[in-house]
Amino acid sequence: MTRASPQIGLTKFLFAAASLLFILGYSSVVYSALLIDLHPWNQRSLSLLVEETRIENAHANLAVLRGRDIVLLVDKSRSMAKIDCPEPFVRETQPLITVGPTEATLTSRWLWCKQQIGHLLQQTKGILPDCIEVVLFSSRCEVFTKIEPEVLSSIFTDNKPAGGTDMTLAIRNQLEQYFERKSRLGGKAKPVLITVISDQCPNDPSALRSLISRATRRMNSSAEISITFLQLGEDPRAEQLFTGLRRDAATHRGRFNIVTLNSFQELCSGGIAPALVHAVSSAQ
Repeated sequence: MTRASPQIGLTKFLFAAASLLFILGYSSVVYSALLIDLHPWNQRSLSLLVEETRIENAHANLAVLRGRDIVLLVDKSRSMAKIDCPEPFVRETQPLITVGPTEATLTSRWLWCKQQIGHLLQQTKGILPDCIEVVLFSSRCEVFTKIEPEVLSSIFTDNKPAGGTDMTLAIRNQLEQYFERKSRLGGKAKPVLITVISDQCPNDPSALRSLISRATRRMNSSAEISITFLQLGEDPRAEQLFTGLRRDAATHRGRFNIVTLNSFQELCSGGIAPALVHAVSSAQ
């Protein structure tokens, strides 16, 4: 039997070692290239790509709003002039990218509503065949139907925050309009999503709780009416009100639980659209 010479064994070892060094060297080059690609300005591009994907998914989720009447009740009380909301960074090709609030990016609660509603109109274009209705409420209500982006700016420019917070009146009007349509159309009215954007608890919380409880007893399905409260600012009484409404549903004072709440932090992070999707999904 012939044995391999030590010289041949050494040659194979050196060849294997050289191959390993080559692979390691190539990996180092690739790794360096990746580091170059992830230079800060390219890291931002990657972050924007991730954000674009998130927004595309959010747009797909907005399809659950189709087939509903969408009403936005916007608080016009004097406290809405307070400046503590983050200014959104908007790219031309995407509806919304929100940045964290800094001293240079804060806007008033009133203008935040204008910007967010504008983004919502962009996001739901082609999804909602009927235009979104906007109601400004303080001590009285002002209704704006068939809102288009080009008229939205004038609504918030011509109206300034002033007065109290008669939230119960604004919600009562919408509930009565829904039940009137339901009666007139033989129970075939489109479901309605009532979105309340406010920074305060209503003037009479107990009256609002009673109003919503009575409305649920006139409903045949939890999908008929959804009410979502979008809280601007950090009023602890708003959280207490929401807890009370949830308790009403749990104790069967209300027939259905039709209420959801989004905190100020959630709104600053995601805007109005995810809140609407959450409200409708909770009712289904």
